Amino acid sequence: MFLELHESHSNITLEAIRRLFRRNSRVTLYKLIQRIHPSEMTWIYRYLNSAERKSIFQYIRRMEGMADFLLEIDHALVPEIFADLSPHEKATTLSDLPPEDLAQLLDLLPPDEAVEIQELLGNEFRDKLAEVRQYADEYAGRIMSHEYIAFEENLTVSTVG
Repeated sequence: MFLELHESHSNITLEAIRRLFRRNSRVTLYKLIQRIHPSEMTWIYRYLNSAERKSIFQYIRRMEGMADFLLEIDHALVPEIFADLSPHEKATTLSDLPPEDLAQLLDLLPPDEAVEIQELLGNEFRDKLAEVRQYADEYAGRIMSHEYIAFEENLTVSTVG
């Protein structure tokens, strides 16, 4: 029941996006896309045609959950998403991703594009990315987060609070 309700809501949202796109209602379309959860947007994006995707991705790039959108999108669509962006725009779009997720997305792009994007990232970020990419795809070092919090051994809750 929940799945049917969710799919029905997504279909209504898809039709609203298409209608706003056809009418060239940019501001309203932007506001609607900003309110859509990234996982729902990935479902909707899959059903847009190529011209709609190309234009609407410009709004998605400004979403707060854009990183989540990129991680959930069908891998086959990733090269299409970045096809019309300049190398600088690609690097800017991907710079908010954690290195583990960025490595996964870069593997979906042609090698020359991936190298070009890496070169545009800052040195510190490139170093973190290189650390992640030294591991094969399914190894824990490639998948797990390399960021952690460490506390001193003698620290107690009362001293922190």
